[in-house]
Amino acid sequence: MKKYLKPALKWLLVLFFIAPGIMKLTGQAAMIEVFTGFGYSTSFMYFIGACEVLGALGIAFGQHVHPKLPKLAIAGLLVIMFGAMYSHISGGDPLAAAIPAVVSIVLLSAYGKLLMKNQTKTTLA
Repeated sequence: MKKYLKPALKWLLVLFFIAPGIMKLTGQAAMIEVFTGFGYSTSFMYFIGACEVLGALGIAFGQHVHPKLPKLAIAGLLVIMFGAMYSHISGGDPLAAAIPAVVSIVLLSAYGKLLMKNQTKTTLA
């Protein structure tokens, strides 16, 4: 069971970020409405969408490029999710609107911890 946790969490995170990232990059009306409702430009929406897609790809395939790339992708996505949480709370949305960002933060943190745990084991071995 434990050996499946890391890959399952990895691919869950990839799906969790690539789908909304693509929605932002394709300029879906719902995403434009959310971003403009917070007072952000559509250019910022496209930037965040690109960051989400690149972050998801960094989690999925980054270890093949450089061992630190998945951790950097996690760090970048955490910054985006803290920003999303702040936007929802400061924008007057109900707290429930920030739940996806909070869940993302928890999942990213858990996966990052698993990556660090594996790195420590390989370093000590």
